[in-house]
Amino acid sequence: MNFRLGAGLDDNVEIARYMSFPTFMYMLEFSKAFIPSIATLRGAPGNHGDPTEGRWSPVDEFMRDGSAELLDLLVNGILPSARSKGSSKEPRPSPPTERTVLTAFGPRTIPLGSDHLRTLNNRECAWMDAWCWHKFEHEHMAMWRQYGAGDGAVCVKSSIGKLVDAISMESGHQGYIGAMVYTDRFSGTESKHEEFSLYLQKSRAYVYEGEIRALMYDPAADIDATRDMPGRIVPLDLEKMISNVIVHPDSPPWMFDLITVVLEKKLGRGASRSSIYLERLNEP
Repeated sequence: MNFRLGAGLDDNVEIARYMSFPTFMYMLEFSKAFIPSIATLRGAPGNHGDPTEGRWSPVDEFMRDGSAELLDLLVNGILPSARSKGSSKEPRPSPPTERTVLTAFGPRTIPLGSDHLRTLNNRECAWMDAWCWHKFEHEHMAMWRQYGAGDGAVCVKSSIGKLVDAISMESGHQGYIGAMVYTDRFSGTESKHEEFSLYLQKSRAYVYEGEIRALMYDPAADIDATRDMPGRIVPLDLEKMISNVIVHPDSPPWMFDLITVVLEKKLGRGASRSSIYLERLNEP
């Protein structure tokens, strides 16, 4: 599959995904994973959802839905201004009625106004799927607590190159991998991903996640149609994808042994103890 990489990323960037024991066992047994749509991520259960997923900040929306152009035209071109008696009256320009918006599914022309932009964004987000990973430098207890539910949870380590090699998708479908841009949602977002910016910006409240997101989509999809699936099931080559599996620092010895035995049977390799667990061994 054709994956494009965002600025600053390459195949060697290490990534990780924290997941529950049942999710990991499903992936290990069936060599596949469910990849939710951006729209699905808005309402994910527990603390995994974010209602602002795929929604521009107020400033971004103002700049993108045509409101800024209309305001500029109103102030500088339509409202009466002081003129000397001898000056000729210049014709006032007609206000625009529509604008073209760049999306991953091609350029779309919409009437001016935020409601039309929001409708388009909602349609995009229903057809764009996202697999969320964490740029791995070391383990984070916050990530264990938020995404590694239960003491049988694991942290699956990989790299961007390994992930790309491991994913199998339908012919014609494409992907983009980018680093999340975090904003206070009141200052606007610097566009770093062109037509993918909508799916790669979140509130700075999530900056600790250091998210690397793999987007998958069908560029020929009719986004005006209703999508029946809330995402997609993607086949995986786990031997290519997984470089290491770290077991939750609170896991008892029997759980660690179980995960190690299963991994050895499935992939011919064992699991690793958490660095947090190893640090605790030295404590009284």
